Amino acid sequence: MLCVTSKFTVRPSNKITRDVYIVSMKTLIWSIAIATVIQLMGCGTEKKETIELFNTFLGVNYGDKIDALYAVLGEPTQVDLNDGSDGETVYDFVSVYFEKNGDRYARATYNRESEQIEGITIVTTLIEEADATINILKSKGVTDKKIEWLGKQRDDIFEQFGPQNYVSADNYEYTRNNMDVVFICYDWNNYLCSEIEVYWYYSEEEPVL
Repeated sequence: MLCVTSKFTVRPSNKITRDVYIVSMKTLIWSIAIATVIQLMGCGTEKKETIELFNTFLGVNYGDKIDALYAVLGEPTQVDLNDGSDGETVYDFVSVYFEKNGDRYARATYNRESEQIEGITIVTTLIEEADATINILKSKGVTDKKIEWLGKQRDDIFEQFGPQNYVSADNYEYTRNNMDVVFICYDWNNYLCSEIEVYWYYSEEEPVL
């Protein structure tokens, strides 16, 4: 039997019921405490982007062959074999370019022998076109949030990724064991990012974009 006080507090009327009540209340309090701790631990723990996450870019992964990129962006609009057939210097990589309506939005290099991707760049010629490049990539099914650093202010990039390893002519380079990531943010463009270059290394030879 339960007795109700004038303050509308429910109180057990016998020892056995009271003991059960106390255990239940303790269990409830512990449950609330644990849930609160879990919630607090979850606050602010959203996965922060780091340079290491660039081992995947535009939906392709470090080590993938060029066909993986074609599956995302489609066939390139221009291919430079770099094999000396045009009288130019011979390289061991092939350069490919992707355009829409005559405007280039991406380029890449891959090893001629292994066909592994060695470099990917997304680019906009004018900062107001950054959204255009991003929209093109999204229209091709790219869900990689890292593309949205295109058009961002240099200081925002520094705040996210920390100090750079190298700086040269407004090229801000982050170096890791098997890759480099370069954000190009020109002073004449208010230090807004107009290119993101990702280089993946499988040997000592560095690809050139």
